[in-house]
Formats: sequence, C-alpha cells, structure tokens
Amino acid sequence: MTLLTRQDEHQETETIAFSTEELFRLKKVADKRKQATFDIAFCGHFSAGKSTMLNTLLGAELLPTSPIPASANTIAIQNGGLQLSVHAKNGESKAYKGEIPWEKVREWGMDGRKISSLNIFAPLPFLGKCGRIIDTPGVDSTDSTHAAVTTEQLYTTDVIVYIMDYNHVQSETNLYFLKQLSDEKKPLFLVINQVDKHNEDEIAFSAFRESIEELLRRWEIDYLAMYFTSMKKPDHRNNEFLQLERALKSLLHRSSMLISNAQHFLEYSFYRSIENRLQQEEQEQRDTIAQEWKEKTGYDVAEFAAAHRQASEKMQQLRTYDDILRKNFHDEFNGLFANVTLFPYSTTELARKWIESLQPGFKAGLLFSRKKTAEEQDKRLENLVMELQDKVKTQLLFHLQSYFQQTNRLTLANEEEFDAALKALSFQVTGDFLKSHVKKELTGRDYVYVFTHQITSLIVKEIRRKAAVLLEVQIAGMRDDIAQQHRQLEVKYDVFLQAKSCLAELEHVEEKYAKLRQHVKDILRQHPSANEWKQLINEAMQGTFPEYPEVSRSFSISHEVKKPEKTQPWTGKVESAPDSFSEEKALEKMRHIKKVLLDYHASPLLATDRTQLINRIDRYEQRTFIVSLFGGFSAGKSSFANALLGEDILPVSPNPTTAAVNIVEKSCPGHAHGTATVTLKSPQQLSAEINAAGERLGVTLDLEQLPRWKGQREGYSSSGQKTAVEYLLTVRDSLATTALTLGEELTVSHRELAGWIAEEVNACLVEKVTIYYDCPLTERGIKLVDTPGINSIHGRHTNVAMKQLKESDAIFYLTYYNHAFSKTDQYFLQQIGQVNESFQQDKLYFVINAADLADNDSELQEVKNHVTDQLKGNGIENPRLHHVSSREGLQAKQTGHDEATAFTAFEQTFHHETIVELKRLAWTLLNRELRQYCEKINDSILLMSSEAKERAEQRPLLEHKIAQLTKLVESASFHSVRRDSQLELEQLLLYLKERMKMVMSDDFTSAVNVAVITSDRKKQLQQQFDQAVEEWRSSGEQFLTQELAAVAIRMEECIRQSLERWLAQEAAKITAQLPYIFYDQIVKMQPLATGDFPVRFLIDPSQFHPHIKSKKQFFEEGKIKQVREALINDGVNKVAEVIAQFSQSFVRQVDDLLVTMENELKQRLQVAIYQELERFDALADQRNHQSLVDELQALQQAAE
Repeated sequence: MTLLTRQDEHQETETIAFSTEELFRLKKVADKRKQATFDIAFCGHFSAGKSTMLNTLLGAELLPTSPIPASANTIAIQNGGLQLSVHAKNGESKAYKGEIPWEKVREWGMDGRKISSLNIFAPLPFLGKCGRIIDTPGVDSTDSTHAAVTTEQLYTTDVIVYIMDYNHVQSETNLYFLKQLSDEKKPLFLVINQVDKHNEDEIAFSAFRESIEELLRRWEIDYLAMYFTSMKKPDHRNNEFLQLERALKSLLHRSSMLISNAQHFLEYSFYRSIENRLQQEEQEQRDTIAQEWKEKTGYDVAEFAAAHRQASEKMQQLRTYDDILRKNFHDEFNGLFANVTLFPYSTTELARKWIESLQPGFKAGLLFSRKKTAEEQDKRLENLVMELQDKVKTQLLFHLQSYFQQTNRLTLANEEEFDAALKALSFQVTGDFLKSHVKKELTGRDYVYVFTHQITSLIVKEIRRKAAVLLEVQIAGMRDDIAQQHRQLEVKYDVFLQAKSCLAELEHVEEKYAKLRQHVKDILRQHPSANEWKQLINEAMQGTFPEYPEVSRSFSISHEVKKPEKTQPWTGKVESAPDSFSEEKALEKMRHIKKVLLDYHASPLLATDRTQLINRIDRYEQRTFIVSLFGGFSAGKSSFANALLGEDILPVSPNPTTAAVNIVEKSCPGHAHGTATVTLKSPQQLSAEINAAGERLGVTLDLEQLPRWKGQREGYSSSGQKTAVEYLLTVRDSLATTALTLGEELTVSHRELAGWIAEEVNACLVEKVTIYYDCPLTERGIKLVDTPGINSIHGRHTNVAMKQLKESDAIFYLTYYNHAFSKTDQYFLQQIGQVNESFQQDKLYFVINAADLADNDSELQEVKNHVTDQLKGNGIENPRLHHVSSREGLQAKQTGHDEATAFTAFEQTFHHETIVELKRLAWTLLNRELRQYCEKINDSILLMSSEAKERAEQRPLLEHKIAQLTKLVESASFHSVRRDSQLELEQLLLYLKERMKMVMSDDFTSAVNVAVITSDRKKQLQQQFDQAVEEWRSSGEQFLTQELAAVAIRMEECIRQSLERWLAQEAAKITAQLPYIFYDQIVKMQPLATGDFPVRFLIDPSQFHPHIKSKKQFFEEGKIKQVREALINDGVNKVAEVIAQFSQSFVRQVDDLLVTMENELKQRLQVAIYQELERFDALADQRNHQSLVDELQALQQAAE
C-alpha cells in the first residue's frame, strides 16, 4: 500500500491510501489525460464476432477473425496516415509506416506474454481527431491473462461496446462482467450478435427481446442502448447493425467535445472502485479480529457481539415491551390507516351510481316506475355494500388479523380474552350504515368524493379502535411472560461483558473506514454524475459523420486462420455423493425391536401401547413411495421413466390428446411380474370428455351423439380448438371400429402395451395402465406414476394432477433441453409452487431432460440458468434443478456400465434427499415413541415396586386427576382451528378472484387477435370471433378448475397442520400431569373434494356481433378495446359467481370435517388418559413385574 497526496483547486491536501494496482490504474488515467483520446472498447466473450463487426464498422479487414481467441492483448485503431506501432511488455516499441506486415499482426496480437498492445493508424475520418477504437481479448477465454488484459484496458475506456453471441446472452460470464461495468457506471452499448440464429417458430423475436430486457432489469444492469446484429446476413429483418454503426460513428466523430468530461468520468469510476475496495477491506479486517479472538478464547466474536447487542436490546425491549408493541403496531399500520383505498375506481363508480339513484328525478322503467326505481336503488346499494365489504376485508381486516395471528399464544395468560377480542376485530358494511351518512340532496363527482372519504374515515376509525383494544389485551396477557424472560436474561447478561475489548477494536475499525469512505464520497461529488455523462453521450450520438467509401478499398488483408477442432459433446458425468443414513442398519435394528415386542405381545400390561408400536414398525417396513412425473407432452417423461426402471417398459406416446395415466409398481399376488392391467374409460367418463371437448368448439356432444357428428378439421383457428376437434375425430373413428367394452379391465403383457398406449385407436379409450414390474426402483417400494401432459384438454386430468401432487412423496417436473415454458406450463408451475409451499417437505424436483444435446458444459449451464430464472419467475424460489440424459441413463443400465452419469447422480440425490429423508423422519418418530414406551415401562416398574398402601392412596388421586383431564379435553375450544380455516379460505378465494382478473385479461389477447380473426367477410369474421371467445372462456374455465383444486389441497394442509398444533397443545396440557400417556400424533382426515363441483360459466359472444362489421373497423378503429373491456368484466363477474357458489359448498365440507375431527381427536386424547388408570390398576398384579423388567432390558439391548 502506498500513500499518495492529492491536491486540486477545489480541495485541501488530503492523504489517500492506494494499492499498487490502484496506483497503476491512476497512472493509466493520468496518461490518458495526456493522450487526449476518446476510447470505445469492444469486448465480450470470444467468438462472439467482435473482429468481424469491427472490420465491417471500419470498412476494411484490419483485424483477423477466428472462432478461437484472435487476440491476447489490445489493438487500438486511430485516424491518421497508415502506420503500426507494436509495444512490448519490456518497454520496447517498434513502428511501421506505409507498409504494415499484416502477416505478423495476428502473431503479435496473440502473444500476450511479450506484447502489451498494438496501435494501428489508418485514414478513417469518422474517428475524428480524438476517437479511438480498442479491440480487447475475450472475457471468457481459457487463458486467464486475456480477461486481465481486457479489465486493464477498461480502466481508461470511455465507452464500452459489449458483444454477446445470440445463444450466450444469459451466460453468467456475461452477466457478472456487465454487472461489474454497470456498478462502475460505465456507459454501455449491448450488442447481441448472430441474430440470424433466431428461430421465430421457437419464440417470437419480440418475446425474446423482452426476456433479455427483463433479465438485465433483474440483474440491475444499466445500459445506453441494445442492438441485435448479424454480420452473416446483413439483410436479416432483425439486424440493427446500421443503427449501431450510425450511433458509434457519430459519437466518435464528435468525441473532441467530450474529452474533458470523459476524463472527469474516468476519475469518477476510479474513485467508485476505491469506495468498493474500502468496503471489502473493512470486512477483511473485521474477520481478522474475529479469528484472532476465536483462537484466544474459543468463542466466535461475531456471535458474541451479536448476542451482546441482542441481549442489551432485549433487556431494553423487555423493560418497555408495551411501548414497543404499540410503536410496532403504529409503524405497521399508520400508513395503511392513512392511505387505505376502500374506494378504488370501480367501487367509487358503484357509490356514484347509488347516490345518483337517490336523486328526486331518478326513475327506472316506464311502467310501475316507483317499484322499479326502488328495486334499482336496492340493487345498486347491494352491489356497493358487497364490493365495499370485500375491500374492507382485503385492504384492512386481513392485514390486521394476520398481524395478530402471529402472536405466540404460549406467551399469553389471557388466551380466551385475546381470541374474543380477535374475533371482534371485524366490520360489517350494511346498507343502513351507508344510508345514514349520505346526503340525498347532493350529487356530482365532488360530493361522491366527499362521501367516500367520509365512509372510509368512519370505517378506519372503528377498525382502528377495535385493533387498539386487541393490542391492549395482548399487552396485558404478555406481562407475566415478559417478567419471566427478564429474570432469565439477567442471569446470562454478565457472560457477554468479556467480549467488550474485542467489540471496542471492531468499533475502531468501523469508525476508521467510515471516515475513509466519507472522504471518497466527498471526492466523487466533485465530478459530473453518471447520468449527466450519459446524457452528453446520447446527444453526441445524434450528429453526423463523414463517409468515405473509397477508404475501404485500401485495406483488403487476408488473415489465414486454422479451423478449430470440433467440440466434443458433453458426457454428463459427475461425481456421486455417498448417503449419510444407513437404511439397512435402521431396518435391522427395527426388526430386532419388533421381535422383542412380539415376544411380549401376550403380556396384558401396556398391550395397547405395544400393539401401536408394532403397527408403526409394520407401516415403516411396508411403506411405498409415490413418485409422479409431470411436464409437457414433449418433455420425454416416458423415456425418463424407462431410464429410472432400467428397461424400455413405457412406449412413448405420440398422441398428446389421448395420453393416459401410466403406473409402474412392484408385482403382487394376482399380478405377476411383466404383466399390465389396462383400464378402459367408463361410458360416463368418456361422455364427459366428449362433452368438454365439444364445448371448446361451441357444440353440444355426448357419447350417443358423437357418431352422428359431422365435424371437420378445417374452420378452427385456435390451438385449443384444433386439439379438441382432433380428439373428437379420433374417438369417433375408434368407437366405430373397436370391439372393446367401455369400463372393462384387461390384463396384457407389458410388451403388448405399445398397442394400447401408442396407437390412437386404442389409446383414446384408455383411462390408466398399471404395469407390474420388478426392478431395483420398485423393489425399494417406489411406485412410479406417469401423468398426462399438463396441457391436456381434459378437465379430469386437472383433478388427476392435483391428486397426484397431494399423494406423491416426490414430484419430478420435466422439461426438454432448450425448450421454453409455455403459458400453460407457467400457470401450472405457479399452481404447484403454491401447493408445494403448503407441504411441510419440499416435494419438487425439476429435471432438464436430453442434456446430452449440449455441445459443452458452458452451453448446458446457460440452459440451466435460463430454466432456473423461469422457475423463480413463476414463484419457485429455490428450485432443485437437475440435468439428465434419459438415453444415456437407460443405456448405462442396459449395458451394465458402472461409471457415474448425470442420471445416476440425480437418482442418488433424489434417493438421499427424499426416500432416505422420509425413512429417517419415520425412524426418528419411531425412536421417540420407543423411548416414551421404555420410559413408561420404567415408570410402571417403579410403581409396582412401591408399597401397596402407597398405591392405594395414589389411586383416588389419579382417578380424580383423570376425571378432571377428561373434562378439560371435552371442554377444550376448537375455535382456533375453525378460525384459521375460515380465514385461510377467505384469503385464498379473494386472491383467486384477483388472479382470475389478471389471467383473463392476459389470455384475451392470446385468444382474440389478428392472427385468429382473419376473414374479410362479416359472417365468417363473427364466427371466428365466437370461436376465439369460446377458446378464451374455456381456457379461463380450465384455469379456474385447476386453481380451485389447488385451493382444496392448500386448505387440507392448512387444516391438517392446524389440527396437529391443536392436538400437540392439548396433549402438552395433559402430559404436564400425566407424562406417560401414549397417543397417535399423526392426524389423518378425509380429503376435501372439488371434483363434483361444476366449474362452468357461460358467455354469449353473439351480443357483440353489432361491433364486428369488418376486420379494419374491429382492430384499427378501436372496437376491440370496447369489446375486450365488456367481455372481461362479464367474465370476471361470472367467475365471481362460480367462486361464491364454490365457497358455500366448500365451507359446508370444511364444517362437517372439523366436527368429525374434533370428536375424533378429543376421543383419542380421552382414551389415552383413561388408559393410564387401566395401567395403574393392572400394576397391582405383581406377577407381571419380572416380565416388564425383562422386556425393558431386551428393548434397550435391541436399540443399541
């Protein structure tokens, strides 16, 4: 580190500490000031086409081009007479004028060890007096010196042109480098080259551009402009090279006007880097102090310091906990109370319409106008009340209730009072309430605003009052717990004082670097800001520049380049990690324990507990694990399943419209290895599917009507309708020729399955196929379920998918290599992500199939990064993503090769993270119950060893205690379970309504657009419109079906977890007095069904036919906007009705379920309580004493 004194006219002398590297950079900046050049550096990863683009920009082949790195140092190009200067790293230089040895330029350019830079001067007037172009090595070259050279050059670069290959935009190398440049506020032009690789059939160019822009936004990369270019196909429609060329040449030609500001900005960038370095240096010193402290004392000072601060803060918080709770509440909700919007535009409009109806001159209808007027007033008031009530709940009550729900009830001494106050935290909007505050004589928008503001204030005031009451109840209830915490903390507080000296040293470092950083910030403020600098650059880009076409003819240089060897395909081999849990040892120990229990099974003492433990072991030994495969039809699920099984068992179906559920499991009595059961759809199932497909086409069909249907493939424009008509034609032709009986079950060999799964004529009639096949996978108890594609047209497949999500122990979601997620994929990902969050264990694995298509690891990583971003963008925060080749995985198993592949690595990871983990959790629970059982035996032995008189005295006391506890359980409140369930359902359904608005709005453009509605004839135009609206409606209907199924699963999990909490809390009260009660802690309940609920809403598109007279009038004259708004409003209202009906039906289900579960759980606890009395009485028989002693000893030996 060197001390440098810096002084200028704006600042007194200050001492700043710079490193050697920083001094070097500062010297480069100073040298740049003397050179008075304006530098634009071209950089990016190698083979992105930098040299080719530069040669095109220069109008001459000045630079060699190559698919491998063509330069290891920098090449600068300036305007002037033809000459070349070569600068060696030993300080020597050599100049060539007039005649340049072009054959040596490539050799020198690649010699990064001896040559530091090359300068080429050529008659290029657009560069002006100061402009200079710099070519740098690739930032991702395998030679580490290349990136160093590039980074060094960027110290003195004024503007950067960063070039990326079309297929490598999302590489981490690019993103990290761009992020670094952006953080230093470097002006950036982003160029995505080789745009000719774009395939419009895979993704629309506009969508690709938007995805890149979104990626850059997420990485917080700031840039001046982005261009897509192609050097191979100059006429490519997406080629923006000419725009890039004009911007750069204009900027370079006018660069002399920017020199002064450019130099200031280089200094600004330098001090920005100093600021970042100081932050890192401070952290390093803090870490050193912490390490020294740990070596001396054995303690982690960071933890000590944090614990000390936390203890001090905690002590202060405990002293003023009531003030803190009030302040936290006010900080959380003051803004909400002050700014809450209960009357957005739609609600305000409802208020305006109602107030309007109260005016004396308002009438509805010609006949019986008084009655109709009153009815219209009531209707408008009802609409306003309903919507306002929803807004009160979503904008106020849900937030407050959620806030207080987080209260730890174990800290409350007044839980019942708190629950009562929480229940009272509500507000019911009524018509009378609104009527009592409206002034009928006033109207107009100004009064509507006054009225809505007044109502909002009244509602907020009342809710705020109730919340304040609840807060004070909470504060009072916590008082005893706070006092206890304070006493405990005082005992521990003195321990933290020994870290005081170390903390002082850390504070000194913090103070020192705070001053240094402030000094750097003072310097930064003396330079123009990054935004001002970029504004000057943008202005310079708008100018003109001289063009001399004849200059190009002066530079026609041939650079011979050796073609690179073909990149070898990626093998996918990885190292596997050993499992840390021994299933075999656990199973062996469990069998020893089970043998002991069976040996003493005849003993009457503790018979119920012993039997329950034996049953638990039986379930562990016989447990099966369900693994379900999800993904699109082209994701390769069947080939992936075959790789798991190690044999070509499942045929790959080419028919996405008719795919069935395929199940593979271990053979069993009645179903031999290698056989399969084919279950055909029942007449009712098939008829329902036909009806659903017909609805997509706007026709009414069932099983009887289908043979007479005259449908054709032509005439349908949307993909959903084309799929539906294809399915109906397939089923119609199949029924006309088949001799099969619907609903029957057939047994076939698994080698005959191709005829049932892959041949359309049979596959469309199959509901599911169950294959019985013995292999290592199924022998471990794994049942494999290959589900229909998520883009299936059949609504019943939605229920199959959601059922599998709930019942599966693991979900493998497959996507094909380099395949983008469709809108359907994204919706389904969002749904399964939300459902997965409700489970206590993460079930989701994401798999990129066919990873052997990658040319190399880098390309594969880019695909993985893309998929990860997609998953995170759809709500999967921490996706477990794996890449495999099903082909390689199957081949390795079939040939018996032992080498590790990506597929075997994935299998090992899954087995360890899911199967072994589930077994470990089950083993932990079983061990806990075994320990409790042994403690109960020991307690029984001690009781039997006591005197008969003592036992006789204890008996009435125990009987009294059991009677009290039985009454306690009987009177235990189930209110918290019901309240949590009700609140969860309300929130889920209200948010679903909002989500449906968004989805129906987004999907409308996809369904109704110029690519779908194409006819120039009015009648056909209206028919196409009707089909498009039906596609949009049915898509929304299917999405709603999936969402409601997801709601049911999330509600099940919410209720189950709430029941488990209730059971644990009540059991804790009992075990405080009866520590050895034995009860089943697992809560099982009947599933909540949505399958029978009709998700149907009808929309008549013909009402909009008057707006559709011509394509031009509909699209260009704005009619589509009116139709879109009206249709979406209609759809949203219909959806709200369906959700309301669903809510009523579902609430009844939940109520019935909770009544059943309350009785069942209370009975479970009461039986466990009463069994303690039975145990006590049985202990009077001393003949069982030795048996218990022997059993305890045997169990302890077996468990060792």
